[in-house]
Amino acid sequence: MSAKIKNEKGKVWLKRETKPYGAHVIFLTALSVLTTVFTLAFAYLVRYLINSASAGDSKLLWIFSAVLLGSLLLKILLKTLNGYFVRKFTRKNVRKSSKKNLHKNFAF
Repeated sequence: MSAKIKNEKGKVWLKRETKPYGAHVIFLTALSVLTTVFTLAFAYLVRYLINSASAGDSKLLWIFSAVLLGSLLLKILLKTLNGYFVRKFTRKNVRKSSKKNLHKNFAF
């Protein structure tokens, strides 16, 4: 068997095995991107918080503090959801897939 044929069979097998996980991967990627955006927003908001504190503007200081706190809490929520769904999707799908494949490959 040539290397090209083996490679094509490998690609077909990989596509077949990963197809059920496509929606989960997209969902988890979106959560990770949102978490990253809030991490960057946090750093950006700290800049404005420091500028308003150094300017002595207490009204802006409180506004940016509240926005910063909200951003931080939202980031923690998204990170927690991401971890939860990674564990949930991995456990459920890997177990089911493993059992099915083991039975299919080793059934007499």
